[in-house]
Amino acid sequence: MASFLLNSADCRVGVKLTYIPTAQFAYDPAGKKSKGEQRRRARYDAKQKLQLISEFFSASESQLLELDSPNILTDREIMSALDNSQIVYVDGGNTFYLQYHMLRTGFWNAMKQHLKAKENCIYIGASAGAIVAGNSIETAYWKGWDDPNVVGNDFEWTPERKKGAGLVNNECFFMHYEEASHAELVELQAQRFKKDFTVRVVPNNMALIYAENDAIIDSTCSPYKLESVYENNLSES
Repeated sequence: MASFLLNSADCRVGVKLTYIPTAQFAYDPAGKKSKGEQRRRARYDAKQKLQLISEFFSASESQLLELDSPNILTDREIMSALDNSQIVYVDGGNTFYLQYHMLRTGFWNAMKQHLKAKENCIYIGASAGAIVAGNSIETAYWKGWDDPNVVGNDFEWTPERKKGAGLVNNECFFMHYEEASHAELVELQAQRFKKDFTVRVVPNNMALIYAENDAIIDSTCSPYKLESVYENNLSES
């Protein structure tokens, strides 16, 4: 997979990589450490992972982009941060925390412009980073791993706010899929929805690779046809 991605990126003058670990920065009130201590540890871990990812992709330049930083307020600041990046890697963690800060900063406005403007730029989403790139983050509720109230009890997760980026037409992603544990759950959730669309169930250590025309180039992930909350993009479930 690495060789395909490197060939897809513009490597003539080396790869610039932007790593977004924001989903990992969500505060865990059940943790034994304070909010500040958790943040410092998460940033340390993110810097270590950035180094590993940079080495993996032989990046000549790399940077952390923290979407929950008070210095990142608009999509213009995101555009500036993404400038010249050939690889944008959005990591996993709490999907709702990541989605909240993507909404707050207008991340996808900037990211979509960057994908159009930058020839051979690639977006890599791991776990939460993949879920937010689909049509909806609704699948993040299904296992109950991520707390939607991480951004505050007064923030309402309306259908509009649960819309994903829709980078791949009419698809959503259910991550960390294990057939023995999740097959019945996925089938049960299908009964809650109203219109057909595809949910890709993605096991650990598996990858989906999409070309610009949404065709799957390499996949070991099975699609489920589910019922959706979508009607004219998104409706109340």
